[in-house]
Amino acid sequence: MKSSIENIYKLKVNQIIDYIKFNLHQPLQLNVIADIVNMSQRQLLCMMSSVLNEPLYPYVARQHVERSVLYMQTEDMSLQNLIGLVGYDNP
Repeated sequence: MKSSIENIYKLKVNQIIDYIKFNLHQPLQLNVIADIVNMSQRQLLCMMSSVLNEPLYPYVARQHVERSVLYMQTEDMSLQNLIGLVGYDNP
């Protein structure tokens, strides 16, 4: 039984990570993410902290920075364009 619960959590975590990756350019709302995986916001935050070994919000912030670094290394674009691609409102 424990194994099936772990598998469900892994699937949900993968769904959340994919959602974050594909929607990093726009504001991410906890209630929307929780609805996608059919969990309460609190359950989602606890699960993600447990699986990622860091809270959800720092994880998302790190994803923003990593995506920014990737774009800076591979693309020739203005800072203004870069900011829009990674979901920041201003430089």
